[in-house]
Amino acid sequence: MSVPADHPSSPPLRPWRRVALLTGVLVLTGCAEPELPDEIEPTPITAEETVDEPELDDELRAQLATVQATLTELREALTGAQEADTVPQAQTQVDRAFVALLGDPDGGSGAVPPLLPSETVDRTESPTAPDLLTATLSIAQDLSGSLGRDVADALRDPLAGDLGAWQRDPAGMVALAQETAASATDLGALEPRILELDGEGTRALAWVFVARDADDLATVQGAAERALAHVRVIEVAIDDVLGGA
Repeated sequence: MSVPADHPSSPPLRPWRRVALLTGVLVLTGCAEPELPDEIEPTPITAEETVDEPELDDELRAQLATVQATLTELREALTGAQEADTVPQAQTQVDRAFVALLGDPDGGSGAVPPLLPSETVDRTESPTAPDLLTATLSIAQDLSGSLGRDVADALRDPLAGDLGAWQRDPAGMVALAQETAASATDLGALEPRILELDGEGTRALAWVFVARDADDLATVQGAAERALAHVRVIEVAIDDVLGGA
């Protein structure tokens, strides 16, 4: 229907009505719940696993078997010193233990490779008697997996203690063990001093020095017994690494 010309048009909204209307629209819009995206399952974060190369892993296991052979030689020699009936018999076994620890001082080759380094050499030179501590640590550090880390940890604690000192100045560490061994003549007085040394291998070496310098059977046997206790701690640590690998 047409609107007569004289029909009044709808009155314009007053300003406050326009404001009220707009406010109502905004309130209604604001109260509406927003659409939420579909719930996404979080991706679990997993630590990146490192896997050793099989040939390096096998090389380290073979090296640890050599370490075990040297520890067995040490244990048998120290047990023989404890069970000896005379000082000469005991000293023969102590010398055998010394060679297993540091190598033959006369330049010969022992029944097994020595456990510890004995000479400080320039970085451009190679030691005359390669030792198991240095060689095994080098192989372990080339691995990125758990076996390499476990072996390096065992070489540090319990075997060497101050691993850096054994790497930087092996001759100084040997001299320290020898000086500690000569710091007293009574085994009871020596015990706390030797226990202050870092590492079971260092302590075992100090007790072997005590046994080498003793001239009575009781002292040789007592020192050998104490050295053997430290060697057994190292044996257990190496066995645990191989058993858990």
